[in-house]
Amino acid sequence: MMTQVSRYKLTLSYDGQAFFGWQVQPEYRTVQGVLQENLEKLLQEEIIVTGCGRTDRGVHASHYVAHFDAQKELDSLLYRLNKMLPDEVIVHECTPVAADFHARYAARWRTYKYHIANKRNPFTYRFRWVQAFDQWNWASIKEGSEMLMKYDDFQAMSKRDDSQEHYHCEVVQAQWDRQSNELVFTITARRFLHNMVRRIVGGLSDLGQGKLSIGDWESALRDGKPLPKSLTAPPQGLFLAGISYEDALPMEFDSRNNG
Repeated sequence: MMTQVSRYKLTLSYDGQAFFGWQVQPEYRTVQGVLQENLEKLLQEEIIVTGCGRTDRGVHASHYVAHFDAQKELDSLLYRLNKMLPDEVIVHECTPVAADFHARYAARWRTYKYHIANKRNPFTYRFRWVQAFDQWNWASIKEGSEMLMKYDDFQAMSKRDDSQEHYHCEVVQAQWDRQSNELVFTITARRFLHNMVRRIVGGLSDLGQGKLSIGDWESALRDGKPLPKSLTAPPQGLFLAGISYEDALPMEFDSRNNG
């Protein structure tokens, strides 16, 4: 008699500063590793958790989606799993899904947010990049942000990866919002490349400070002219903030509604 296997979708959040990234790595503490370890203890079977994408060491997620297959019934699993998980991870939902649901390949849109504070704060330093942004040139930053939706080759703004078939990304939102003493940069695209968001944020901040010309910025996007690696913003300000599984662009991510 064949054992019936069911697929489940997890929605979770985590503090990336506590982990060596999402993906399981030998001898390192990772989010995927912690989830698999505790699910296996609960269900007494081998569990492989598949995530919606990789986040690097130190990068956070306020909205992350994963899936796994299990043979056993998951009665009160959410409560028991959260009791076992470390404080840096919480699972918000665990729901049954169709057998062909895939957390990564079924995702249609991804949204990241990058947080910048203009002064040090001992209670938020793990989640902010501290930069004195009051004197930044916002006309240059706005122009540079709009260019992200004009071009679609981001090789110059990603870490080189020989496994990549191409470096094309469809960016549909690149927006800055000021919230008290903090800036939040929101970017939405079909896919993202390794270090892409952090290099974009670093480049736009240098544009605002006059350290990078708008001509060099456009050359990077249009011609693939490499930008200095030193432009990469640190990981602690970056959050994976939204995953959509609908083909239509979600209203809250629609750049037309974020003038």
